[in-house]
Amino acid sequence: MAVIYGIDWSVAVKLRNLLGLSAVLVFVGLAQIIWRNHEPFWDRSLMLEIHQHQAAWLDTVMKGITLTGSGYCVDLVAFGVAMWLWWKGQGHKLQAFILLITVVGLRIGNGWLKQLFERPRPEVFPPLTTAGGYSFPSGHTMNAMAFYGLVAVWLWRTHYRGWAIVAGAWVVMVAISRVYLGVHYPSDVIGAIAFGAIWIVVVTTGQDMWQKRNNEGKD
Repeated sequence: MAVIYGIDWSVAVKLRNLLGLSAVLVFVGLAQIIWRNHEPFWDRSLMLEIHQHQAAWLDTVMKGITLTGSGYCVDLVAFGVAMWLWWKGQGHKLQAFILLITVVGLRIGNGWLKQLFERPRPEVFPPLTTAGGYSFPSGHTMNAMAFYGLVAVWLWRTHYRGWAIVAGAWVVMVAISRVYLGVHYPSDVIGAIAFGAIWIVVVTTGQDMWQKRNNEGKD
């Protein structure tokens, strides 16, 4: 049986399919609500609950965290990591390509989705930072999914489970920071995570199929 990153191919496919299906259901469910110009009943209440914990020191922390999900930061780091992977040799060139495809693909997808849904930014409380454009889905959160989310998958597969959890948790922190700062509804960041997961499933499927074919060719 073929093995990908130490995981049986059949097991990897089942886990990936389960994640992909769950992400599709979450995103489609939220998209239907927002498309009808409605809000999930928990959106404002959860946003206000997070806002109750506002403090000056936490404002600074959240602004720092949200910066790591900005397009400039993610593009710079992702490009640097991609160049490093490419420099490491043939065995890592596919990873460099997958990383760039993930980042660029989600950036394009986010712009298209924002224009499609045209959801206004929240006005639940005065925002603590500036943000332009539409609200759904969160661009910063999708940027975080594109880089930290993909890296989390790679780290988990190579058995660096602790670091994988850190990378995955960082995506959640970026998402929370956007809600805390008042520039996104919770449904914006959840939708962004779901759509990002769908895209990561797509690109890692291609990566796995390529790796499987290479492994079979060596047998």
